[in-house]
Amino acid sequence: MRMNIIERTINDVTVLDLEGNLALNENARFRKHVTGAIDAGARKLIVNLARVKYMDSLLAITKLDSVFETFDSEPAAVSSFTPCTE
Repeated sequence: MRMNIIERTINDVTVLDLEGNLALNENARFRKHVTGAIDAGARKLIVNLARVKYMDSLLAITKLDSVFETFDSEPAAVSSFTPCTE
């Protein structure tokens, strides 16, 4: 199943909704989309994997699983970009 990527914005946060399979053969396409979003000015980026049916060990191989913060919900991820005001 080919991966679909839908880009949307919530406030100033760019959300990439992935759907389908995130496997090695989709790596270049995924990377191109992320790079394009960053080149367009996105500085707050969420990759939503909720609709990914299959994901190979891509994140573990590239050690990106130790770089990215994970959240149980989209609202939690979006709110992580809001500075704490204590």
